[in-house]
Amino acid sequence: SSTAVENPEIEDMLLTAHEDIARWIDVHKLPVEVRLVHPNDASKFVVSVIGRGTLPRFVENGSKRTCATDWKVKPQQRLAKAISEQVIAAGFKETVSILGSRLDESSKRNVSMIKYGDQAQMPNRNPSGFLTLSLIADWSESDVWEFLIKFLEGQTPPFHAYAQGETVRRMLDLYRDGNEGTCGMFMADGKKAPCGSRFGCWTCTITGDRDKSMESMLDTHEKYS
Repeated sequence: SSTAVENPEIEDMLLTAHEDIARWIDVHKLPVEVRLVHPNDASKFVVSVIGRGTLPRFVENGSKRTCATDWKVKPQQRLAKAISEQVIAAGFKETVSILGSRLDESSKRNVSMIKYGDQAQMPNRNPSGFLTLSLIADWSESDVWEFLIKFLEGQTPPFHAYAQGETVRRMLDLYRDGNEGTCGMFMADGKKAPCGSRFGCWTCTITGDRDKSMESMLDTHEKYS
């Protein structure tokens, strides 16, 4: 799902990942299709805020992330609904959407996942009526990076996947640059540096008066200037 207002480096990384996936599919002759969805024109930031005068969400009134719903969730739901209708009409069972949500992502995400019963063991029907499965619900941030690092050059991956070497390297470098130059590396005291950079839309008004990951990227590497 592309909002068209993401941090441009994140957008580029994800589009490149789509290309990696497409090549993997082609090489292995897999029955898989990569689809990219966008918000409709009326929901886009420029049209909604500048054209129609919709008040953006700020820290003071940002409890409901309507922008995320309109720009990401609804386009994905439209595609999921269309796919579900197709497969059921073809005689298959109901589709299940795989999510990457984690309980320790944030306190708000934790409360939301527990409230709606999101888990890794059994599919759960979300408030919109879709069956979802959060495969890494119980993983920590360290678990995620330790898993991804297994696919770097010189490592022994646990299984064959599209995410080989350069794919993970691009992601690791980007998160490191957005986290003041550290990410998943062991420090002098033996502890591992955090790698919790948060990236969002460059138009976001809910983050407050600073975009910390963008500031770090600009300070860390001149290629972002």
